[in-house]
Amino acid sequence: WEYLISPTNVSLEPDEKGYSWINFTAPNTAEPGTTYTMVVDLSNNQTLDQISVVLEVKPIDGVRLWSIDGVHQVFANPGETVYFDVRVVNYETDSLDVDLSYNEDILEGWSVVYNNESTWSKSLLAESYTLVSIGVTSPNNAEAVETGWLSVTATTFGFADTYFDANVTINQDFGIDIDSIGNTLLLGNVSQLITISIINTGNGPDIFDISYGGSWVQNATSTLSFDAFETKEITFPVNSGLAAPGSQSLVMLTVNSSKSILAGSPVLVTSDFLFSVTGMRAIDPQSFQLSQGESGTFNIAILSLI
Repeated sequence: WEYLISPTNVSLEPDEKGYSWINFTAPNTAEPGTTYTMVVDLSNNQTLDQISVVLEVKPIDGVRLWSIDGVHQVFANPGETVYFDVRVVNYETDSLDVDLSYNEDILEGWSVVYNNESTWSKSLLAESYTLVSIGVTSPNNAEAVETGWLSVTATTFGFADTYFDANVTINQDFGIDIDSIGNTLLLGNVSQLITISIINTGNGPDIFDISYGGSWVQNATSTLSFDAFETKEITFPVNSGLAAPGSQSLVMLTVNSSKSILAGSPVLVTSDFLFSVTGMRAIDPQSFQLSQGESGTFNIAILSLI
């Protein structure tokens, strides 16, 4: 069983009430009557409370369409045929006649076949299932990053329609670039915010998983959505602690493209950022020219470890 708790941390004032939501997903292979018990822990580092949630699988009526491998998004070239493998299940105690169709009005110029046939109709025996391979072919002139949104409908008399949804994206390129900031000077034991630019160099939208770590930062991970060729910035604090001037440390930043993984061509980029401790640093770095006899002033910060 899959579940998601959001948020996992709640800050409350005295006598204040807060909420957290738990979303459960039962496996599509779960049999009616199956139960699942989840124990939810609540802790504030001083006390621990628990509740038990018991979930039971209820019978499903009519017909359902289930993905066999969980794939609902693929990437392809123009004119290429891709396949989605689907299980058609009859949950009734009687035979049912099932017809499959798709959203032709949305997929104009695309072709869809079921087990290499243009139509699909079948009588399913009681409490049985069959497998269907749905082939989707894009037009030969499909443009880059064009997406075909497939919605297959299973129609059965006397029951509500059920659907299988998927999409096919054409010729999407994936790429990541991380700006370099060179060697950064830090005052010892002083937190400094560092900003780094991350660029989606791909020609379509993407989702980047971002993580960074090092001895002078608190390791963290995050996820950001990017449009094509979009640049976004991440910011994190760096603090060397009581390190002597001249000490150095690296922060490693890793960015990977989640859509490139789905496409079977993973794109991952790492970059190391060097930080050095100094005992003295200009507060407002600047440069200026002086003539003979002129003077200028720099504001500096000086660190003493004594």
